[in-house]
Formats: sequence, structure tokens, C-alpha cells
Amino acid sequence: MGVLPRVIAAGLLYAPNASFSFGGGSWYGAVIGQTLTDMGGAAIHYDRELQKTAYTVGNFMLSSFTWKKY
Repeated sequence: MGVLPRVIAAGLLYAPNASFSFGGGSWYGAVIGQTLTDMGGAAIHYDRELQKTAYTVGNFMLSSFTWKKY
């Protein structure tokens, strides 16, 4: 998986056996992988709130829902 130049992306990637490469662009969140290659110009912004919240690996579950408009 890679992040290309001029791409802004956010997420939490959990792939402990995968290789990641970042070559420009910005990544907001966290990456858990086997190897990370920095090809220059990449910005990785780690979300410190991820340290405080427990996340589980598995299928996505909807935790809440409302029809209320904001």
C-alpha cells in the first residue's frame, strides 16, 4: 500500500504482514505494518487519541445511529 504525492488520506491501517510506502502526501491516523518505506516528502500525522481508545480487529459494527439532522 502506498500514499502518492499530493494525496491527503486518513485512517487506521492494521496489516502487520504488509509493506507500506509513503512518497509525498499526508497521512492522518496510524499505520501498523511489517515495513514502512519513506520515499521523501511524506507527512505522517499520528492521532494521539488512538492511544486512549481500545480498538479491536474484526468486522465493522455500527455502534450508533440516528435520523436526527444536524
